[in-house]
Formats: sequence, C-alpha cells, structure tokens
Amino acid sequence: MKNIVQSIYMVWQKGLYPAPKPLPRTRSFWIAFGLVTLAVLAYIIYFSIFLTAKQDAFKTNGEDLGIMDQAIWSLL
Repeated sequence: MKNIVQSIYMVWQKGLYPAPKPLPRTRSFWIAFGLVTLAVLAYIIYFSIFLTAKQDAFKTNGEDLGIMDQAIWSLL
C-alpha cells in the first residue's frame, strides 16, 4: 500500500510526461490563432442569435420556471 501511495505522489509531483516545448510564435501561429478565435466568436454569435430567435418564435418567455415554482408553493 505504501508503494502505491508513493507512486501516486511521485506522478502527482512530476507528472506523467515532461512539459512540452512551447510553440514558436511565428506568423503562421498568429494567423491560425486568429482564425480559431474568429471561428469561436462566429459560433457564439450564431448560436446566440439562433436560440434567441427560436425562443421568440415559440413564445417560450411566458413559460419560465416562475410559473412552475408558483404552482408548487401554492400546493404547500
């Protein structure tokens, strides 16, 4: 049991693998970083607009959790 605890402690302290070398900050790195950032922002904006439009189309703003909460507390 003591060997297992020591092994876990050593792995915790040192890690399983050595730290990787950092990527060089070349022009292609920054272009790729910018493209990924733009893709993430486009994803966030698209789905924010999509879900807001879907909620408006289904008129779900009237059926929030407040109605369910009120019904539960009215029973008590």
